[in-house]
Amino acid sequence: MKLLDDNQNFKNLSGRRIRDAREGKVGNLPKLTQDQLAARLQAMDISIDRLSICRIERGNRQITDVELAAISQALSVSVEWLLFGKKEKLPELAPHASSVAEEER
Repeated sequence: MKLLDDNQNFKNLSGRRIRDAREGKVGNLPKLTQDQLAARLQAMDISIDRLSICRIERGNRQITDVELAAISQALSVSVEWLLFGKKEKLPELAPHASSVAEEER
């Protein structure tokens, strides 16, 4: 599966979808400014300011797994959608990985 265009040097896979969700271009989600998203994240003890959100959306900043989970919650979208979008199908877990995931719950 090709994740990045050869001509572009993105540091994350989610930036464009984060922007689309924040701007209300996904489903019936309300529009948020970058400052409003930053405030929601601050309320979850995630320190990402407006400039960092701008850099994430442009693909110029990496995102940690904790940040991605918080952003998905703040925007009311799934982590899977932020990573892969609607048209991408997630790979199925191997039986062992599936049972490990169940045990962790």
